[in-house]
Amino acid sequence: MKFWLIHPDRLDEAKELKAPLQDHEIPYINAINEFSKISKVRSPKEKLGVLLMMHSLMKSSVVEYHKGKLEIASMDEELPILIYVVLHCQIENISAELNFIDDFVQLDPTLESEKRLMTNIKVTERV
Repeated sequence: MKFWLIHPDRLDEAKELKAPLQDHEIPYINAINEFSKISKVRSPKEKLGVLLMMHSLMKSSVVEYHKGKLEIASMDEELPILIYVVLHCQIENISAELNFIDDFVQLDPTLESEKRLMTNIKVTERV
């Protein structure tokens, strides 16, 4: 629960829909908005740039919320957040988008960290 970026007092309100969350209160809204751009860019390089920016925004959200005292340290900690972000984007043909980027990434042996990110993101589409 440490990475959900919502104050525990607001959880009951959100669950009961007494007070819907405002955009600025939605956890990882910047990462969600960035990932939503993936279908608007055309080249695999641009799409990869969107993924990398989304990843950066996701990680910086955790650091900002916890005022630098906590950060995402492993891919295992990233996975639930990636699932959350991907599910909230509702991108049509997400499998095609991710396969297009993955094909591009696999061709370049220097993109090792991008390959690891793609592995985690591709797992999210199976959820």
